[in-house]
Formats: sequence, structure tokens, C-alpha cells
Amino acid sequence: MLATQQNLEQNFSRIGYYNEVTVSVVLVKILEVMFVAGWAGSAIVLLLTGFEDVETLLDREDENSH
Repeated sequence: MLATQQNLEQNFSRIGYYNEVTVSVVLVKILEVMFVAGWAGSAIVLLLTGFEDVETLLDREDENSH
């Protein structure tokens, strides 16, 4: 009976460890997706503002904006 209880305790501790690892992996994947989305958004903003700056430097803005 004692051996069975020890086996159950070992299995429960393994299950708890597995759940913690699974939750950690999911959280890391979510952070990775958020990081890539933020990086892509920043790159798009930099490109758009770069094009606007080039237009400003070349004086190709609309006449209505002055």
C-alpha cells in the first residue's frame, strides 16, 4: 500500500511539473507573437514616416497643405 501511495505522489508531482512547463511554454509563445507584431508595426511606421520625410525634403507636398 505504501509503494502505491509513493507512486501516486510521484505521478502527481510529474503532472504538476508538466502543467507548469506547458503554461510557461504557452506564455513564452504569446510573448514571442506580441514581440514580432510590435516589431512589424514599428517597421511599418518607420517606412511610412520615411516616405513622408522624403516627400517633404523634395517639396512634393500638396499645395493645400501650406
